[in-house]
Amino acid sequence: MSPSRAVTIRTVTVSLLGPAKEDSMITIPNDAPAAGMAKWREIASEAIRSWERMRLVYCGVLALVVLVHFVGAWPASLKRLDVEFLMVLFILAVLANVLYTLAYIPDVFVQLSEFRQAWRRMRWGLFIIGTAFAAIVTRFVAMDMFFRQGQ
Repeated sequence: MSPSRAVTIRTVTVSLLGPAKEDSMITIPNDAPAAGMAKWREIASEAIRSWERMRLVYCGVLALVVLVHFVGAWPASLKRLDVEFLMVLFILAVLANVLYTLAYIPDVFVQLSEFRQAWRRMRWGLFIIGTAFAAIVTRFVAMDMFFRQGQ
């Protein structure tokens, strides 16, 4: 079969009580897998473009939460600054960014549905909810880091 030819699939229904009946014929062009990959590539590229632009805002919000708690606990927070503390802070920042990438899962999933156009205009809602959730978790962690009793 040459690469330019299409693949035809015939479906048949078999009945135990009667003769076989041809249901339908489906023709699939040979370039269908390539077209499917192109769509995945387009959707993945759009998701990356969109979410990576918003990542700076996300990181800025979380950094601001930590900074507010650091300043609020001044001068006690200054005593907490050491290499071990900075390593923990670095690990938490990397973890927050890894968790941020989880937004790609629902984004790509919805873009593959019939709601793609509406989703592209409304994905900021997921960003706001996710950022608010991360800011709340960051607040609790920062409070524990800077306002611990007996430290």
